[in-house]
Amino acid sequence: MQAYFIRSALEEATMRVAADKLEAVHFTALQDILNRQEDALRAQDKTGFHILDDQFHHDICSFSGLGFGWTLIKDHKGHMDRARYLSLSFEAPRAHAEHHDILAALRARDGEGAAAAVRTHLGHIGQIIDWIQAHQPEVF
Repeated sequence: MQAYFIRSALEEATMRVAADKLEAVHFTALQDILNRQEDALRAQDKTGFHILDDQFHHDICSFSGLGFGWTLIKDHKGHMDRARYLSLSFEAPRAHAEHHDILAALRARDGEGAAAAVRTHLGHIGQIIDWIQAHQPEVF
């Protein structure tokens, strides 16, 4: 939950900046990631999906001139990554849809909407942990 707090705070702030700074070329690159993520979903490629998930979030930080924010997030998100990876069998479609919500808000230049979308997206971690504890207690 500490990793969630750090990540959520940094990414919400990043979304507010990104909504003003991202340009058409950035939106195209982010849409390409979402298209490749959809391909990974169809192929049931959890590892590929997870890598593209991180790339989506990384690139928003980078394109916004806030790459250092992703470095800080990366240094603290290991526990979240384990839970997220274990949840991909049931969470990947929702995560993908939420990425579309984030991108739509950024395209609309709605920084608060993008911050809310990323808050929702990251906020499932408690439910994910509860599910894993119930269905895969050996992980804990």
